[in-house]
Amino acid sequence: MPVNGETGARESIGERARRWLARYGPAEAAAIIASYAGYFGVIESGGWPLLAAWVAAITENIGFYTIMIWRQLRAAPAGQRWQAMVRLGAEFGPAELVDSALMRPLAVAVGVAMLGPAWGVLAGKLAADAGFYLMAILMHEHLRARDRSAADPSG
Repeated sequence: MPVNGETGARESIGERARRWLARYGPAEAAAIIASYAGYFGVIESGGWPLLAAWVAAITENIGFYTIMIWRQLRAAPAGQRWQAMVRLGAEFGPAELVDSALMRPLAVAVGVAMLGPAWGVLAGKLAADAGFYLMAILMHEHLRARDRSAADPSG
């Protein structure tokens, strides 16, 4: 079980969930807004629903990563900003490849086909998020454990 901060105490699942929500929640809020803007922007301009689903996935990424990058850069010490970006790449890169190339556009398209655009975009987004966050959180926790090991090689 992960260790909580500097105290060395074990984190409960609730504590981890709150930490993950604090880390990813603001970016998710921006992603939802951007996803709807992308989808309905294409539909309103006469575009095809499949194209709209793809654009929703892309604009969602723009919204999400704008916030994640901004927060990561803001938190990093001036001399370590490049390392902070590399860390974001490690945390999200593998999950993003699978998500953007296949999982998210397919989930949004299926969601819209089944539920219509109003609920389908959100349902598709949430379905894709489940797979994305499984991969991203596993990597995030791996990186945290690696950092703890590097900081305390004895244990």
